[in-house]
Amino acid sequence: MPQTDQSRGRFGLTPIDPALLGRPIDYLHAVHLREREACAILDRIADLGRASATEAASAISFLSDELSVHLQDEETELFPLLQERCTEEDEIGRLLEKLRRDHRHADFDTPRVKAILNDAT
Repeated sequence: MPQTDQSRGRFGLTPIDPALLGRPIDYLHAVHLREREACAILDRIADLGRASATEAASAISFLSDELSVHLQDEETELFPLLQERCTEEDEIGRLLEKLRRDHRHADFDTPRVKAILNDAT
């Protein structure tokens, strides 16, 4: 179902239904959809070379309040579970190492992106 302005939360990002916490896979899916929405906002800002106050606030809020928590949850909860339950032939270790590198990249870049967003409005 397409999102409408009424179904979106603060700053245009779709809120995550807290009831999904009881369904971890559905919750993880919703978190990743929200992450994609935030990335789409960042892409629009990058394409335009400027940001509205609302878009900048949305991106900064996501980067400040949500992204690090999500990445930490994956590393402390999801990754060890996958490592434990996957077989060697799944080659999950290689995938998890790539994801950890991606997380470190995000950790490194987030402060700089937030500074750019603060200057872009």
